[in-house]
Amino acid sequence: MLEIEIKLRVEDLEGLAKQLEARGCILSALISQHDIIYSKGGNGDEWANPKEGNIIIRIRRSQNKSELTLKQTAKLHKQARL
Repeated sequence: MLEIEIKLRVEDLEGLAKQLEARGCILSALISQHDIIYSKGGNGDEWANPKEGNIIIRIRRSQNKSELTLKQTAKLHKQARL
């Protein structure tokens, strides 16, 4: 599975929500999350500036549940298109 995540700063969250709903998106209620990040370097640089081969473990707490995620960076195939 290939997961692509894009993070953007939004100045007008309510306006964005209205635009998404106008295009047929169904938005959930707001969710509060608390993340704990572990990396080999231990300074968070791997998270901010990932390089091929970095391994990051995240524990995410949300709504009385915890989820462990392993993130490992790899080269994108030359023909991959975003």
